[in-house]
Amino acid sequence: MLVWQFLPESESSRRSVAVLGFRNQTGDAGLDYLREAIPNLLITSLEESKHLRVASWERLKDLLKQAGKDAAAIFDEEAGFEVCRKHGIEALVVGSYVKAGETFVTDVKVLDAATRDSLKSASARGEGVASILKSQIDEISREVGRGIGKPLLKIEPPVRPVMEMTTGSMEAYNLFLRGRDEYEKYYHVEAMRTLEQAIALDPEFAMAYLLLARSATNLFDSDLAHGAMEKASRFSVKASEKERLQIAAGYAEIVERDPAKRIRLLRELVRKYPDEKYALFDLGRLLQGRREYGESVAVMERAVALDPEFGFAINQLAYSHAMMGNFDEALRLFARYAELNPGDANPLDSIGETYIRMGRLAAAEDKYRETLELKPDFFFACASLLYIACLREDYPAAYHWTDELDERAPSPSARLVGLWLRGFMDYFLGRWEASLSRYAGIRKQAEAAGETLAAATADWITAFILRDRGETEAASEAVRSYIDRTEKSGLPLSGFEEVGRSFLQGWIELAGNRPADAARRAAAIEPWLSRVDPADAAHATFLYRILRAEAALAANDVDRAISFGREIVPLDIPRMAFDTIPVYNMPWLKDVLARALWKKGDLDGAIAEYRRLTTIDPANQVRWMIPPLYHYRLGRVLEEKGDRAGAAVEYRKFLEYWKDADPIHPELADARKRLAAL
Repeated sequence: MLVWQFLPESESSRRSVAVLGFRNQTGDAGLDYLREAIPNLLITSLEESKHLRVASWERLKDLLKQAGKDAAAIFDEEAGFEVCRKHGIEALVVGSYVKAGETFVTDVKVLDAATRDSLKSASARGEGVASILKSQIDEISREVGRGIGKPLLKIEPPVRPVMEMTTGSMEAYNLFLRGRDEYEKYYHVEAMRTLEQAIALDPEFAMAYLLLARSATNLFDSDLAHGAMEKASRFSVKASEKERLQIAAGYAEIVERDPAKRIRLLRELVRKYPDEKYALFDLGRLLQGRREYGESVAVMERAVALDPEFGFAINQLAYSHAMMGNFDEALRLFARYAELNPGDANPLDSIGETYIRMGRLAAAEDKYRETLELKPDFFFACASLLYIACLREDYPAAYHWTDELDERAPSPSARLVGLWLRGFMDYFLGRWEASLSRYAGIRKQAEAAGETLAAATADWITAFILRDRGETEAASEAVRSYIDRTEKSGLPLSGFEEVGRSFLQGWIELAGNRPADAARRAAAIEPWLSRVDPADAAHATFLYRILRAEAALAANDVDRAISFGREIVPLDIPRMAFDTIPVYNMPWLKDVLARALWKKGDLDGAIAEYRRLTTIDPANQVRWMIPPLYHYRLGRVLEEKGDRAGAAVEYRKFLEYWKDADPIHPELADARKRLAAL
């Protein structure tokens, strides 16, 4: 199979070339980093030519791995010739560099991959390492282009010097390569530190900003991610065409929040650079987020075909299978991912998440604990362990993991997320005063740090708490503050956020005994459902249906409430992340169908519905937390049915789980009274 088989036919006349790692002949091991830096820079320059198809550095490494070669083969001419001949690459560039005093000399040869004949030799020199970027790469690039053609191609010189497309600092470029490696291991804290060092040396290094934005996103520092992405876009005019497309796709994701635009850009990137496995990876991951699992699998399989040891893609391929319920295949792929990355924490984390999907909570807990033993600062696992404890209704353990998260959090933004989850636990367990106080503190910290979006999310959850306390005017004010802060951040509300805003406003109207207003709010949501990104369509539809059912029940239209309630489709758990835990679970009371059946007098139906809501069922992937109030309400239905023993069990659970809840909750006194009478 030829390397270029996915290229459009019009591309077939372009000459193909690969660049091997260079030999360090300076005698100075401190200059070994140039062995990779020089060929990477040369590839960037050559990619600008309209007459060449350049195998990326990663692509050549992948071909060597597939040929059974070790990592050192990237510097081995024999291995290079072998894979070039096998995969239809016509020319191979080999090179070396030497140093005499402060003078650096770079030598290259362009060799015919089939015959090993020399097509071109070139040499460039300059004072200091900086000269490699300032002039040598550009000189060599022109000569390489002239040497490949048969007959001689008339290759135009690069439009811009390579240092204008990348960075003017070799040290910054070396740090960028190191940061990229750390990012690919999901070691985002380390990646951020390294990339920030690169940017300190070159404040206009567009690709370093792109990776910094992605790492910050993974560490939930949305303001840093937004700022870094703005700079990546601003300085992308200097980048190569391929890098400009990558940055534009990142900008559409992080700043514009336009998934449709991002997917268009990624498809263009994949079309123009079909052997770019990272472009395929990004496209496949986006398709997965849109629940287009079939195409996601196909795209990820293309990435894995390019590199059968591409752990990033194998991980995402496994996730797509897991989300489709193909657990055996998912676990096989995750095991392969772990085998390829011995000593890495993320494969274990991925397996743990799959066990949650399968309902195997004990196995999931074991895997996450193993993750933390391997890498104690892999703090993502603490949130997953917190969630497992909640699914088991083991709330002391859940609070323990919030403490662990706080201790292990590697950055202020990560620690803020831990505080956010502790506030959510307080809210969930009826400690509303403590929760409001905690979110007020988070908002104050976020405002002081200029983290507008963090403050906005505090407003969002505060609105729910105030609503439940019956403080509807204050809740509405919190919603307005949330919207204002979001707009001030420069981020437009997405279609899903528009649905969420209307839902929350309708939810508050229900608490204010205004069911007709809530019903109108639900009707206003309906036209948005066709405009929401596919990734959010199921969730948006869920919010619409639950609000519609609640409005009908509040208006005492029980039959319609039951009919609407039966249309509610429970949501499968999304990817485990700090932000998905509260968003996935809100509103945390989803028992409108059970209450409607109870009001109708269908006690058996209500009991069955509450049993479903309080059971973790391995037959599905619904992994909502179980609100303790469900136990109180189930106890009430069982008592009415005449099942005194069953009612007592549920009342005791409720009182145990809410033992530290604020005394204002009328259910506490009522449960104690009823339990005493049983």
